[in-house]
Amino acid sequence: MSDIPTYIQVKIQEAKNKQLKELDLSYESTYYQLQIIPDAIFELENLETLILRNNDIQEISEGILKLQKLKILDLMENELDESFEILSQLQNLIFLGLTWNVNEDLPSWFANIPQLGLDLSEERLTEIPKEIKKLQNITLLQIWWDLSEPLSTWIHYPEKLNLNLRNNQLIELPNSITKLTNINRLYLNFNDLTELPESIGNLTNLIELDVSYNQLDSLPESIEKLTKLSQLYLTSNQFTAIPESISKLTQLTQLHLTSNELTEVPEYLSNLSNLTKLDLSDNQIENLPETITKLTNLKQLYLMSNQLTEFPAFIIEMINLTELNLRDNQLTELPDSIANLINLTQLDLRDNPLRSLPDSIEDLKDLTDLYLSNESLKKSLLDKKIEQPQPEIAKKENIKQSEVDVKTNITENKKSKPVKLIILVAIAGIIVIAGSMAVLFKQQVEPTPEQSQPKSN
Repeated sequence: MSDIPTYIQVKIQEAKNKQLKELDLSYESTYYQLQIIPDAIFELENLETLILRNNDIQEISEGILKLQKLKILDLMENELDESFEILSQLQNLIFLGLTWNVNEDLPSWFANIPQLGLDLSEERLTEIPKEIKKLQNITLLQIWWDLSEPLSTWIHYPEKLNLNLRNNQLIELPNSITKLTNINRLYLNFNDLTELPESIGNLTNLIELDVSYNQLDSLPESIEKLTKLSQLYLTSNQFTAIPESISKLTQLTQLHLTSNELTEVPEYLSNLSNLTKLDLSDNQIENLPETITKLTNLKQLYLMSNQLTEFPAFIIEMINLTELNLRDNQLTELPDSIANLINLTQLDLRDNPLRSLPDSIEDLKDLTDLYLSNESLKKSLLDKKIEQPQPEIAKKENIKQSEVDVKTNITENKKSKPVKLIILVAIAGIIVIAGSMAVLFKQQVEPTPEQSQPKSN
């Protein structure tokens, strides 16, 4: 270990003396990039977690096979050659991180470790070998690792399987993947998929499916079998209509269809009674069906960048809405009844040819973010608020000058009251002080009774 800094040698020796089960020699921990795995590490027979992320390790020696208790091995962001195949003999591994090491198709030998969880983020895979179906006990297979969720959550809850194939070059989803029936979350976004196989209906434990940023224009009928699905992301595809099969997914709470080619919203969408968030932004929608009011649990409705020419009057019945985004449409006015949306906290009306705002908008007492881009409307609302103070439309800290948060006026108007009070108190104080000084001056100028008496001779 002569070429290895002393402080790293000390750290390895300490792990040996204390029989530690975890050792972190990542660059983020040592601020030194290892060229090899130090032989001394192979003497740590109790080691269960070894983190060597972000070094410059190019090969793995057979000494690694001494670490048969190893469960977690993080080799992400190194320069490994094909020598890492030796890792297939570590039968107790449950997580293997190889991000930015594998440059070709996923090696089939991974399937020799039946409980293995893999991280192969950003490896630009073009296909996944059929052997992957042998990983029946897998707890994590990631080809894009989400650092926002700690690794430990997957290690201790093996019933959660996250299969992340994001940002690769997949043109089709192998049927072998759809045999991994314990998958909870499947991320296929940023690929080149043109269709999903009917066998995706086998993934009955899915609660989240993301196929955004692909080239899909339809979904298989079998999608309706995913009865546990809670979140469905179809953003940036080529859908010209919302597939009817989606209407059978009654457990959906979030549906994202941003940036497609939709021209209408079908009535059967109202079957999604548990929906709390619906994003239809950046489409060509001209109107909404009145049945949308059946989405009584909906809190967030995004209709930005569509072709709406009139405010859908029936939306006012959706009183649980907290966020309504109508930016970049063709709206010219709002109805007075908008005040019925009593729980609204955010309303975005920017980039619409609005001629006026109804006075009733001031009755939305919970509104904290009102966005406008019409300068005359901003000024009108500002003047109105100064002349007739109303409950706050927003808090000062939420003001966004560039986006118009017409709220400065309210804050300024409220400021005027304490200022006036301070002035009145100050004037009263001056009067009191002036009176006191006048009395004192009078006492000094006018003689006292004793002084006014003539002195006796």
